[in-house]
Amino acid sequence: MLISDHINLLPEHPLRGDNDERLGPRFPDMTDAYRPSCAPLARVVARHQGLAAHEASTAPCRDRRTRRPPSAHARTLGADLVGMSTVPEVIALRHMGARVARHLVCHQPGRGISDKPLSHEEVTETATRVRARFIALLDGILEAIGREKV
Repeated sequence: MLISDHINLLPEHPLRGDNDERLGPRFPDMTDAYRPSCAPLARVVARHQGLAAHEASTAPCRDRRTRRPPSAHARTLGADLVGMSTVPEVIALRHMGARVARHLVCHQPGRGISDKPLSHEEVTETATRVRARFIALLDGILEAIGREKV
């Protein structure tokens, strides 16, 4: 997945606590949190490698028991998928002035999408299975960015 945007549903701000001004402002501009030029490059590299690259927006969430699955709540707000760490990581990177390109591997369908119970073993198995292809994709994207003379 190529993440194009996120919806911040975190109860606490990831930059809470004392701010180190050397790293950046307390509340960085998140208007263009994800590097716009990276998605087209990633799509080209993925296609060249025979991989599908879908664009999505994400919302943070830990799957927990509620009347409706978290994925259903996120979908209502416009998110295509949910994750645990994407949003706070991107906020922290933008705080430091980094340009962010976010690529994810979807490890499993969320609760309510599949009848199969969620398991950490499935996440680990998927990560192991796609590791080499994901590294090759990232290497290809970095090479393409390097040729772009950023």
